[in-house]
Amino acid sequence: MARNGPTVSEVAPLFDPDRGEVPPPGTIEFYLETPRTLGLLFALAEDTGRTDITDAAIRAWDASYEGFVGYFERFILLECAPVTRTPGGERIGLFLPGRVFVTRVAHVLAGDRELARFHDHIYVGPVGVREEPDGREWPLDFTSVRQEIDGFAAVAEGAVQRTLRQSVATQWTAEPTSATGFCELVDPPLVQHLDICPRRLCEDRLVPQRQRWNVADMRDHKRRRSPRYRSA
Repeated sequence: MARNGPTVSEVAPLFDPDRGEVPPPGTIEFYLETPRTLGLLFALAEDTGRTDITDAAIRAWDASYEGFVGYFERFILLECAPVTRTPGGERIGLFLPGRVFVTRVAHVLAGDRELARFHDHIYVGPVGVREEPDGREWPLDFTSVRQEIDGFAAVAEGAVQRTLRQSVATQWTAEPTSATGFCELVDPPLVQHLDICPRRLCEDRLVPQRQRWNVADMRDHKRRRSPRYRSA
């Protein structure tokens, strides 16, 4: 058996929170943050009545989620057979695309709820459906999800920068800042005001804490373990 990919899976709704539904057991929540200066920009624009900028900030936030899900569709597969490990630790099995189930719960505010901190709770179901040949349910390959966390983070953050730059002609730091781990806005010059917008994490969740995967923290942990980081 062998791994097939990257290929394209299909995303369908997991549950409807507006109807009081909850995610099924085993659901993983991806906690997806955005650059903090995006929230600062939104707050300043809201205070000054600049609806063109507040609308642009919201579009950039939506683009972050759309980028995340687009990457998910291209790279995430189902374990469509028993998966085993070789003595060297390699996972061997049949990995194929199918229908996977995702629900977005989007929040503007978090923590102290005084400033906009755009973030998403992206709930991903533990199983998907391989439509051919028999429509069976198979586990989602969460091991590959962890391996692709850098890709998720990079695509989501890049979508924010690109979308906002196209509508407001913004400029961003060339590298992620040490304070946030994100590229932040230098035009308008908001990066120097990060002290008024400390990181706050939203306490709202619909799954146990151990099933929340914070994308920024996972990316940072992986980056710190890389030989390039240790040799810097």
